[in-house]
Amino acid sequence: MKRILFAFLFTIVLVGAMAQEALDLQMRIIENLSHLLLRHEPAPRVYLGPSIELPEDRSGLTIVPVRDCMKAQILFVRQIDDSIASCLADGRRLLFTLSYREYLRHRDRAVGAFFWQKGRPNIILNGELLERLGVEIPRKYEKYVE
Repeated sequence: MKRILFAFLFTIVLVGAMAQEALDLQMRIIENLSHLLLRHEPAPRVYLGPSIELPEDRSGLTIVPVRDCMKAQILFVRQIDDSIASCLADGRRLLFTLSYREYLRHRDRAVGAFFWQKGRPNIILNGELLERLGVEIPRKYEKYVE
């Protein structure tokens, strides 16, 4: 009985640690993408949709998470609803989707997509839109441009 209880507790701790590691990786990727697209900004204002959990310790963040998309410079959202569409209407904010399907539906407005597939992060950059916006992509990121 003690072995079963120990195995159960060990599994819970292990799963929790893996979830925190995935959350940390996701936040690092979002930070890198934000700085890549907004190079002139030392601390880009980023709207993170409700599906993104912020880390408990935010002291190391190099972005400024905002809860009002109108105050953001770049939006990371899973789904584009009316409120997000209104934030994008003036053309002053960049859109990064967190769903490949949403990226395909809004390719004309999305500068890219960041989504998980088979447990791995995937990144797509919209080369045509980035070129129109005058955003230069460093050589090491060219493999993500489509």
